[in-house]
Amino acid sequence: MNRIVIAEHLRIFLKEKFGSESKVIRYGLNFENFNNPDKNFGSPVTLLYMDHQLPNKNAKAAIETIKQVKNKFPDLKVKGFGMNIYNSIPEYIKFTKNPDDNKLRELYSTSDIFIYPTLFEGCPTTPLEAMACKCAVTANAAAEIPYYITHKESGMLADPLKPEQLFEGVCYLIENPEELKRISLNGYESVQKMFRWDDKVKELVDFIKSTK
Repeated sequence: MNRIVIAEHLRIFLKEKFGSESKVIRYGLNFENFNNPDKNFGSPVTLLYMDHQLPNKNAKAAIETIKQVKNKFPDLKVKGFGMNIYNSIPEYIKFTKNPDDNKLRELYSTSDIFIYPTLFEGCPTTPLEAMACKCAVTANAAAEIPYYITHKESGMLADPLKPEQLFEGVCYLIENPEELKRISLNGYESVQKMFRWDDKVKELVDFIKSTK
């Protein structure tokens, strides 16, 4: 049987747990929907997070990090989005419910740092969408994220068992605006190389042909 998985960590799991081989073919992004050719790095900095009801998304950690960062940098702006507000949030967070792709692109494009503290999932797309819009990502090194983000190069990574590292990563970017710009642009270049829709379609077609 020829297996396809969407993430390297899933390939490793199948190999170690069941001795099964599989092929990693990540899905691609539609860069017509997610792009930001005229990035304007804001001052003060704007943070963005996604609220979610699933515990593995760990949205509460993002909110707690935002509170800590806001205490240190009172002037910064904060935005959030999600299907709904599932967790208690401070009144200073400007929240958008159920945004369409156009609104999502606007949120990513007008934000500077996207906080994503996931604990486990396949290959999350929201950090990729943020990177495609030149919004720097600070995320837990969980799921597929450490396979497409390099710490302090194309994003900021935190140990899921050390939530203070999320706070430290966000503060590092705020306190070092040139690093924020460099990492934002590196993230954009990285996602452009790794997640082009046409490339992923070709990978899939070539793999199917090779198995006949």
